[in-house]
Parts: sequence; C-alpha cells; structure tokens
Amino acid sequence: REFVDDADGQGKWFKTGDVAVRRYVDGAGKNEEQPWARGAMYFIHGRQSADIIKTGGEKVSALEIERDGKTMVVNPTITNDGKLGVYHFSYSSELDSLGILKIERRKYGFFEAFPAGVRMAIDNLIFYIDQFKKILSPETGAYKGVGGFKSMGSIFPKQWGDWQAFWTITAFFSIILAFMNLLPIPALDGGHVLFTLYEMVTGRKPNDKFLEYAQIVGMIFLLGLMLYANGNDWFGWNRNK
Repeated sequence: REFVDDADGQGKWFKTGDVAVRRYVDGAGKNEEQPWARGAMYFIHGRQSADIIKTGGEKVSALEIERDGKTMVVNPTITNDGKLGVYHFSYSSELDSLGILKIERRKYGFFEAFPAGVRMAIDNLIFYIDQFKKILSPETGAYKGVGGFKSMGSIFPKQWGDWQAFWTITAFFSIILAFMNLLPIPALDGGHVLFTLYEMVTGRKPNDKFLEYAQIVGMIFLLGLMLYANGNDWFGWNRNK
C-alpha cells in the first residue's frame, strides 16, 4: 500500500498487485542450514534479491514482475536503507481482498487445537533459534536490529480487534523468554543448570565465592544487554552503521 518515489520524481516503480516472479536458478536454495532457502526464492536476473538489497547504495537492478497477468521488467532503485521502492506489507485479510494473495483459513476444534498449537510452538522455536544464530554471527549484521520494549510493542497490531493475533504474539514472546532463560548465562536458569551439571560430573560443588562472582557477572551482562537493546530502539546506535 505504501510506495517510495523514484529518484527523479517521475513516478512510482510498483503498483498494488505487482508480484515478483519466482524462478528456479541453478545453485539457488542449496543452503541446508536455512530451511527456508531450500525452495524457489525471489531472484533479480539470476541473483538472490537478498544479496542485492544487502549491497544497498544507488544501484539499479532489473526486477521481473507480474502485472495484470503480464510479465514485465522494472528497474527499481535500491535505496541506502535497503528498500526496493515498496515497504514490507505483512499478510492480512486486506491482501486477500485485493486479490494479491489467497489466504487459506483453517479452523480447529477444541481437541485438534492442542497438537496444532504444539506444532506451531515448535515451528516458532526453530524459527527463533535460526534468527538467534544470525544475531551471534557478526557478518550477518543481524545484531544491529536487536530491540527492546519499543520493538516488542511495535509487533502488536496498531488497531485492536484480533484476539488470535494478540495471543499468538504473546505466546511467541513466551517461547522467546523460555529459550533465553535456558541459555548458559549465570543469573539465568541455564546458568544454574550448567553449574549443577558440573557438580554432577565432578562430584564437587563450585566454590561459593565463584558462584557469587559468576552471578554478578551474569547480572551485569544481562543489564548491559537490556541497555543496548532499548538504547538501540530509541537512538538507533547500530542501525545506521
């Protein structure tokens, strides 16, 4: 719905309903570490769109799209902030009503909802772990997008009215917190488990003074992480680098 003007102000690159053409390209989707990359991806004349967007700058790359049933090529300018002339618009009933996507809705009964919920929780956990690995890899630059309470709040719909979306997001946060709580960091349950395993293997309890200092270091690390995440939200410390 929202569009970015092209550099010379002569018009818009995209129209509502444009769909990027999906093509199989030799060597594409072979990354076994990332399940989402195994199928066809969006490509701009044989190059992965992610690679092109990552370079940013004032480069122009031809993009094949389908418009009104016809395939055509447009030349969108990729801006420094990585936008291809159109802002990301998540799936919604509005996309369905515009005929851009066909959204299939499946309703579950009371007992059917339990296994479906477990599958959804596992899928979300796998997705989050994959994102977490990217954050820990400096070359991806994913750590620049780490946010705090402001980012968490922005995920919720701006207009109230969808209980399912609210509880789905709330459950996702719960999964995130549960996973992070199991990380082997002192002051978290994962840290306590680590020390307990050490005691079980060696038969000796860690020194009380050591545990005290480890707890302090863990708290300082967690508080520093919270400060960084929330500061990145408000001041964009790393997002423009």
